Amino acid sequence: MSQTKIKFYFETKLQDNNYSLDNLKSKPMEVSSQPPLSLSNFSKITCCESFSLPSNNYDIGYLVSLVITSITRITSYTSYSSIAKILSNSELQHLVKDVFVPCKTFSFPKNLNGRSFQFMWIEKFPWLTYSKIFDGAFCLPCVLFGCNFPSECSLVERLFCKPFDRWNDASRYFQKHAFGKNNNKSVCRNKGLHVKTAEVLFSLSSIWSSKTESIDITSQKIVQSQVSKNRQLLQPIIETIILCGRLGLSLQGHRDDSEFHPENSESFNHTVGNFIELLHFRVKAGDKVLEDHLKYHQQNASYISKTSQNQLIRCCGEVITDTIGEIKNSKYFSIIADEASDSSNKEQLSLVIRFVDSKFNIREEFISFLHCTNGVTGQGLFDILLKSISDFSLDIMNCRGQSYDGAGAMVGHTKGLSSRILILNEKATFVHCYSHRLNLVICGSCNVQYVKNLLAYVKEVS
Repeated sequence: MSQTKIKFYFETKLQDNNYSLDNLKSKPMEVSSQPPLSLSNFSKITCCESFSLPSNNYDIGYLVSLVITSITRITSYTSYSSIAKILSNSELQHLVKDVFVPCKTFSFPKNLNGRSFQFMWIEKFPWLTYSKIFDGAFCLPCVLFGCNFPSECSLVERLFCKPFDRWNDASRYFQKHAFGKNNNKSVCRNKGLHVKTAEVLFSLSSIWSSKTESIDITSQKIVQSQVSKNRQLLQPIIETIILCGRLGLSLQGHRDDSEFHPENSESFNHTVGNFIELLHFRVKAGDKVLEDHLKYHQQNASYISKTSQNQLIRCCGEVITDTIGEIKNSKYFSIIADEASDSSNKEQLSLVIRFVDSKFNIREEFISFLHCTNGVTGQGLFDILLKSISDFSLDIMNCRGQSYDGAGAMVGHTKGLSSRILILNEKATFVHCYSHRLNLVICGSCNVQYVKNLLAYVKEVS
């Protein structure tokens, strides 16, 4: 059967007037003779006019069981999300306030292994609820609000849309769900769902008690709070990148993947780069915000991968170039560029801008390393240099000079970089780099016998 047909099957079952929760109960449940509390949406979904439970006896299993068919017993997450979202504010308030809480003398049924739910777990984890329908445990905030966070809830089943009933492993699992780690302090990556849903429930509880703000305002505050937290998480990461830039340290190491990070091995791992090492040094120095982020982040949101490093470096570069507004104020400038291979055998073009500042001082400012993605031909270097000049909001027509080494790709009369720029701007005079010219002179003089003898005498004397 296709997924579309399965979804349609669940939706039609929910609207069927013969659909009843009675067929879904795994265990009999006592129904009070007290007048029912009107929950209009519940009655529309279940079509059970006689549905009623006494105060403090709303079993969370009813909400979850609405998407379980009496035949296949399969849970439809799509249907579950739609049901959880239709509860009104007043219905949520009643459900949270009067959710079923067993008393200390309640007799919990035992499974085949002779184990049962323990009341002390509710005392230790206030968010925990017990369902008599499933003889299982649920996380109240996750059941009610988990569908609002699809990326997080896709990692969680037990306590969210399926009951937890493995009592021999209950305490460890509950702690893992709430705090993100086991007793042995191993990290749990799916902690985010409980944290976010608990924040929503706490905010709504504040509204219900004070009645001063609407849900829309509270939701906006939650979003703003999350944005603020995300910025706090990025701050130590960006500060570390800036530190590496100021000290001239390379960021990436031989292996920067998460599996090679120091916290994933008993001994200190020296294969990672300076960036990862400095982050862990900050954690050891007491940066709790960074420590919690590295422990509990989602698998695709660490912001320390090699891809994230390059993106943040580019962002830092944009900020830095904004501070070099003096180049734009001086209007005219010259270009100094040279190509070399880095440690990873990738061709990089270093770009330096020479200009006269407002105090009439001649300055040379390094701007950027440009990766030669199109090769080191004259056309390839021309394209990458012209694009870089444009990205820095500089006009190539204001260029009054260019200086490179004597390589053919740089100074070729027809296809070299300098000749291509001269076609655009004839005032961009080319000057062969004096340092390279001196180097060529020294190399050439070494072939003269008199110079060789002189260098030999100097070596003996020294």
